[in-house]
Amino acid sequence: MTATSPATMAVIDAMVFADLIKGAVAYCDQVELVFYPRVPLELIRRVRVFQSGIGSVFIRRRFSSRQPRPLQRRGDVLVITQPTPRTLRCLARHRYASFSQPTHAKPNRLPSSKPEFVVWRVDIAVDFLAETGTDALLISSGLKPICRLKWHGRQRASQCVDTVYSSQPKARRKFVLYADKPSKVTKSPCAHLEMRFQTSATCRNTGLGDLRALAHGIDAMELLKKNVALGVLDENALNRFIKKKARRLGGGNAWLGMPLEVREAIIANRIAALIQNDNIMPDPGSLEGTLMQDVYDGLRSLRRAVKKLDWEEIADPPEWQHHGE
Repeated sequence: MTATSPATMAVIDAMVFADLIKGAVAYCDQVELVFYPRVPLELIRRVRVFQSGIGSVFIRRRFSSRQPRPLQRRGDVLVITQPTPRTLRCLARHRYASFSQPTHAKPNRLPSSKPEFVVWRVDIAVDFLAETGTDALLISSGLKPICRLKWHGRQRASQCVDTVYSSQPKARRKFVLYADKPSKVTKSPCAHLEMRFQTSATCRNTGLGDLRALAHGIDAMELLKKNVALGVLDENALNRFIKKKARRLGGGNAWLGMPLEVREAIIANRIAALIQNDNIMPDPGSLEGTLMQDVYDGLRSLRRAVKKLDWEEIADPPEWQHHGE
């Protein structure tokens, strides 16, 4: 019988939680639209009627850390949580409608080529359904160490209790993962992975600026694979890297005469500091409790050793769900 390699065993151990997933659903969790200069009251009335008590609809001022430029427009933000397809279609129809045209305008005036609003933020949620709340926590605990955001940049992941944030709050792209709340569409226990896209350019580039497409439903699995990657790094690869690095540094003046074991201990301590997060400082030479995002960003020399996983190995493609239907 052929022995299973440590790397293969690390992949198998990391995917044990996948057996607890009984299905996956996806839906649009929130949209934010920036209106210039104000949100039309008539449109707010229509949206609240179409929502029919589902989610919430409110207006807030656009947050900005600096004053707008002289020719820069600044308006209000209409926030809609759990938007229904009817709401999204209504907004798409009225994107170029001129609600604020003057009373002396001609009745046959054509719609303006400048939109009344832009899509500023879209949140797409993927719920991995479980039988019980305990299973949902196990699924979330299994996803946390292997998920990472692609094209992450110079940011750090953070963890608050059982919730993982891939990026800083003002990042244009990020994901949030938690399992302490039921699914908003099926009301059953789940591990909730929410992809958040901010700024009009980000929504447009990811194809989420089209409200008609959101009303119809998008390919959530394709969006998930484009933005969130899965990977596993076993501790044997980390220890091999530490030993190799210690041998190479043996000829330097600062390391001259230092035993190999001491060099390895110093390098292991430095690596542990690089991959630590807000909650956990791993033991030297260990990956227990670390997040793949921190490991991937902190140890760039080890990226080739990360075993990539496919989302299809974890769960079937999520079924798109509409609120209010």
